[in-house]
Amino acid sequence: MHEMARPQTEVVFPDDFGFCEGVVAADDLLREVSTEALARGILHIYGYHDVVHNQDVVREHEQNGVIFVNGVDEIPPGSVVVTSAHGVGPEVVYALKAKDSLVFEAACPLVLYTHAGVEKARENNEKVIYICQGKPGEVEKLHDEVQGMVGHLDYVVRDGQLIHEPIDRTYVRLTEKPSEINDLLCDDQLYRIISQTTLNDEDYRACRQQLYDYIKSQQPEARVSWVAPGNVCKAVRLRQAGVKQLIQLKPDRLVVVTDLKSKNGRGYVELGKRLVAQDSLATEVVSVASVEEAEQLGPSEGLTAITASASTPDRTTLAVAKKLGLKEIPHIERKSFGLKDARRGVIEKKLAAFTARLAIETGF
Repeated sequence: MHEMARPQTEVVFPDDFGFCEGVVAADDLLREVSTEALARGILHIYGYHDVVHNQDVVREHEQNGVIFVNGVDEIPPGSVVVTSAHGVGPEVVYALKAKDSLVFEAACPLVLYTHAGVEKARENNEKVIYICQGKPGEVEKLHDEVQGMVGHLDYVVRDGQLIHEPIDRTYVRLTEKPSEINDLLCDDQLYRIISQTTLNDEDYRACRQQLYDYIKSQQPEARVSWVAPGNVCKAVRLRQAGVKQLIQLKPDRLVVVTDLKSKNGRGYVELGKRLVAQDSLATEVVSVASVEEAEQLGPSEGLTAITASASTPDRTTLAVAKKLGLKEIPHIERKSFGLKDARRGVIEKKLAAFTARLAIETGF
């Protein structure tokens, strides 16, 4: 725990909260690309989906000339595009490049790992069982990560060509019983379980075990594969453990700092409420997205525990904590994944070649 004694500040943080390595990497990449593009006379670049699910982060990038869109048709030909940390399908990248766009991919390596799992399933003729939040066809808007996964399940790029090659799959919600899923079983009896990276880790493991047990009960010779320990992001697991760590302190109030668009953040609120009910505590569990919302909470006597979703900037979390009684600001260091497109030399080289080509094509 960060050293903030209860009598001194009445505000505590868990060991792990806020920006994760993947979010830091995506945020940094978009900032570097937009800054370098502006320096080269490119006034606007495009973000395919929000870089992360946080409106403060999105607004900051918009002020730096970034235009966020949800469809390839919203992006003019010959544009600079940065994809989100949640990843995209191969059909999206293919379509962007077909429009002569310069694409920087900011997908979290852990999300890319799930995409690699799909390719493994395709090679082995395995059926994919994808555990996710919101099944295609059942929700109005899919999570960005799930959209990207659907693309990888439907398409593959070979020899520079986009091929529609749908792989056998079943989408599963955490709360579903395997016996109630009509299309779960397949004749080949080869399965690969893959999950969205931001699920509740305990629930995911329980769901995976139920799927395995049910399949083996119906098809004893079936082969069911998954990666160990699973696809749930380590950073997500640590932040979920942080919620448990705070609840063990029996705080008077647990505050989750998160944008409402972040299902990951909402998951921490749900976890906190579940743990409070489980232990019959009087802890108030609330979420806020800003200092203004924190002001509406009013003062809280006793211990206030604060955590934040992986897409919440530390400046927001600390501002909320200060408003709620934090007296000493902790020192926070954030690590970043080494995205292949994020190296400074790579950004400069790609943009230099892109602007040179534009100059030739336009005659300037």
